[in-house]
This record gives sequence, structure tokens and C-alpha cells, in this order.
Amino acid sequence: MKLTKIKDEIRAIGIDDAPFIPHTKGKTRVFGVITRGNQNIEGIEQVKIEIDGTDATEKLAEMIRTSKHYGQIRVIMLNGITFGGFNIVDIDELAKLTDLPTISVIDTNPNFDSIKIALQKHFEDWETRWDVFTRVRIEQVTIKSNSKPLFFHYSVGDLTADIIKQIFIKTSQRSNSPECIRIAHMIGASFLSKKNI
Repeated sequence: MKLTKIKDEIRAIGIDDAPFIPHTKGKTRVFGVITRGNQNIEGIEQVKIEIDGTDATEKLAEMIRTSKHYGQIRVIMLNGITFGGFNIVDIDELAKLTDLPTISVIDTNPNFDSIKIALQKHFEDWETRWDVFTRVRIEQVTIKSNSKPLFFHYSVGDLTADIIKQIFIKTSQRSNSPECIRIAHMIGASFLSKKNI
């Protein structure tokens, strides 16, 4: 899907995960919040993924495609690309599976050296997981004066940094972060997946 003009009430889905016990077996919840512009919540979706698994891209795509709001969503925004530990989302593949442009929003510029070391330490398939990070193109933008920049990277295709800045402006309200991500983070933070509840 090509985005050229960003409407004030663009519908976006913001995605973040719930707390989990690191380096344990099991699943954790991931939440998707659909907002219209920077105010109205249109819907909330959820799915479970394996902690430190490899199913995040597929599970998120399924969650989005089966949402009753799917036809109205114009962009996917993720809080980073790692969910449930190191269950890594390939944003290019997610964009392909959903036919929606995908943006990963990050608070700080990631330290790729430390990420690679952590992957090598904990995963036999670290090279496969690391391959996703080798394709990450980090950019940054300042949305509001006197605010910290947002770091982001985005799926290949028709998105540009200028279009993404417009999306951030249209979907942000009180904070620097898009409302759909901020709310998904708040919902996720209220859950604890220790017992897979």
C-alpha cells in the first residue's frame, strides 16, 4: 500500500509486548492498538508469541490480517523489532504479509555490537536472527521542539523519512511517541505472563 498524503485521522496499529520472565520457556502476550489520528481508539488486538521464539513476524501478521479493522489500517508501528525477548520481527516480511507499510520506533539508537554479542551467547541460530539486524536502517527525526528525537527504521517500498515524520505528527499527542504505541505499551505493562495468564 502506497502512502502519499497523510490524513489527520489516519488509522494506525501500534504494537508492544507484555512483561515476561527472561530466558524462560512459554509465551507472552503482544498487543495491537488501532487508533484514528492521535485521539480515538478504534480497537485492541492481542496474540501470544513464544518467548525468545521465532514466530513473531508470522503471529503479528495473522493478528493484523484477521482484525475487523484490517481494511482501514494504513500503517503498522512497532515498539522496536524484538518482542518476548529476542523473538525478532522482520519488518520487510511483515509489510509483505500484511500489504501495509511498517515502521519500527525506537527510543534510543540501538547498540548493535551488544545485540550481536547477546545473540551469540544465547542462541544456536544467532546468525539467522542477526541477519534481520544487518538490514536495519536507522534514521531519526524530531517531532516537537525541545523534545528528544525519535529513532526509527522502516520497510522497503514507498515510505520515505518525510512521510514517516508526517505520520508521527498526525498520530502523536501528549508524548513524542505515537499514541497507538504509547497505549499498547501501557496495556502490555499491566500484564504479567509468568503463568501464561
